Amino acid sequence: MQIREEADLTVIQPLWEKLNAHHLEHSIDFKGFFESNYFERRLAFINEAEEVKLYVAEDHEDCGFIIVAIDKLRRGEVEALYLDSDKRGLGIGEELMQKGLDWLKAHHAKSISLKVAAGNEAVMDFYEKFGFKKRLYYMYQVEE
Repeated sequence: MQIREEADLTVIQPLWEKLNAHHLEHSIDFKGFFESNYFERRLAFINEAEEVKLYVAEDHEDCGFIIVAIDKLRRGEVEALYLDSDKRGLGIGEELMQKGLDWLKAHHAKSISLKVAAGNEAVMDFYEKFGFKKRLYYMYQVEE
C-alpha cells in the first residue's frame, strides 16, 4: 500500500461516487441531495479554494483519498475522506488523515474543520482521535 500526491482531482471520481453512495444509503432526510450530488458540481466547489491538496491511497488500485483545502481567509478544511470498506481498520485512513492535516498545517491554515453528513455519525470517533470536537449542528428545513 502506498499514498501518493495527485494533482488531477478527477482521478478520484469513482471513489468519490462510492462515498456519495455511502451517504445516500445512510441518509434519512437528505436522500434527494445525495441523488443529485454530482461529482462535477462538487469539484467546482472545491476548486474555488485558494489551495487544494489530494492524496490517494492505492493497494494494487486506488482505494481511498483525502482532499484538503484552504480558503482565502486561511481556514483549512478536510473536504472529503474516503476509504474502501475492505481497507478500513488497517491504518490507511489514519495515514491519509495525518497527511492531510500535516499539509494544512504546513500551509499555515489558521483553523481546521470538517463536516460529517447526518447518518454518518459512526465516523465521529475516528475524527476525535485527531483532536476534532463537535462545535455546531447545522440543520436544514426539509420539504415534504
